[in-house]
Formats: sequence, structure tokens, C-alpha cells
Amino acid sequence: MITIAIPTRTDKQELEERIIMQVSREIDVIADQAFLNHLESLQNWKKKTLPLLMMPQGEEVVTWLMRPGYPPRPLKDLYANSRFSEPTIRIVIQSLVDRKLVVFHCDESDQRVRLIQPTRKLVQILDEYVSRIQSCSILQGAGSLQ
Repeated sequence: MITIAIPTRTDKQELEERIIMQVSREIDVIADQAFLNHLESLQNWKKKTLPLLMMPQGEEVVTWLMRPGYPPRPLKDLYANSRFSEPTIRIVIQSLVDRKLVVFHCDESDQRVRLIQPTRKLVQILDEYVSRIQSCSILQGAGSLQ
């Protein structure tokens, strides 16, 4: 006599749970890969669009420039507040000038004071950078990377 085991309700539920867990793991792997691909894309965009952000001195200068409202600020304040040497900061600033990302003004009250201000082009580039970071963050929230 042949006995056939008929799965009980709990066996079916256990099988469904295992399938759901496997599919969930596969979805997490896909989401993690999408996040990592997006991060790599962000890094490549940053290298191409604003390579100065790849260096700590460039990052410091751009951060200093991007104060709320983007007002013209005295160049001497940047030199005084930087942890890098003045010649190093000058090289960074010259690179920004060459790419038309900053402009200089003279202080109306004291013509000896040079003011520096980000251009609209730099502001737009940084707005896009922030947007790209936010989209990475959204992807990361969908995945399982912690």
C-alpha cells in the first residue's frame, strides 16, 4: 500500500513564508545593487562636474562660499579661517575662477578689500549635486544596506 502525504495547512503556510522570504532577499539584493550603482554614478558625476569637491581643500572653499544667501564675502576671511595654506587656497580659487564658478567684487566701503561670491553656475551645480544625493538617499531607504 502506498501512502501519500497530503500537505497540511501549516506546511503550505511554511512554504509560502519561505518563498516570500526568498523573494524579499532577492528584492533587497536588487535594491542594494541599484543604490550602489547610483552611488557610483554620483561619484563619477562629481569627478567630472566639480572635481574640486574630491579634494578636502576644494570642499572647504566651496562649503565656505555657500553660506546662506551666498553673499559676497571677504577673501581674507577665507584665508584666515582655512586650515590650508594661502597658496593652496589661491590654487583652488583660481580653478573656480577659470571655470567661471566664482566672481570677485571690491568692497564699496573699502576698495582694498576683495570680496568673493559664487556664480549662479556654481549654485546650480551644487543644487544638482544635492538632488543627486537625495535620490541616492531615497534608493538607500528602499534597500537593506545599513
